Amino acid sequence: MDATNKEAVVRPNDVVLVFRPDITDGKWTGKFKVLLSAYGPISVEERAIDEIMGVAIMASSAVALLEEDPEFANTLFEYSQNKFATVLEEAFSSAEIKHNGVLH
Repeated sequence: MDATNKEAVVRPNDVVLVFRPDITDGKWTGKFKVLLSAYGPISVEERAIDEIMGVAIMASSAVALLEEDPEFANTLFEYSQNKFATVLEEAFSSAEIKHNGVLH
């Protein structure tokens, strides 16, 4: 995604998943943390944010499941390639992909 894309800017009421890489001595260790946050001010009803946060929690849980379940990783990888083929090609053109679908 282009960093200048107006849709990429965090706005009030957004629920954001952040993938924070673990960097040691200027190099990525291959690990990262997944952080979840609602960005304020929140102007929608609490139930709406709770529902969105629930979906975000499920999405972030998929990250851990990718490492635990190679079949799920392969299924999700194939789905992603079909759904977002052009975006993935650009994003991962220089990434090495392990057999279980984990990027490093």
